[in-house]
Amino acid sequence: MLKLSNQKFSEVQVGTTVRVPIPDVDRGRGSPRNVVAVVSDVEDGLYKLCITHGVLKHKFTRSEFNPCMGKFILLENLSFKT
Repeated sequence: MLKLSNQKFSEVQVGTTVRVPIPDVDRGRGSPRNVVAVVSDVEDGLYKLCITHGVLKHKFTRSEFNPCMGKFILLENLSFKT
């Protein structure tokens, strides 16, 4: 099972822009379906994600987000400590 997951979801490097889906129960009808974040740290297969307003609370597994083709947020432009 772990081998299959590793084949399906490749590793993501620090600085990569990713898209994190927001569950339907946590958002309003007109709210966005995704949050754009950037990978700031990788630790034991868990990813620490940052947005322009701060760091997301928990660490994410690779299957919980999708990498973006473009760089929408640069890690160097974030002004807070990760």
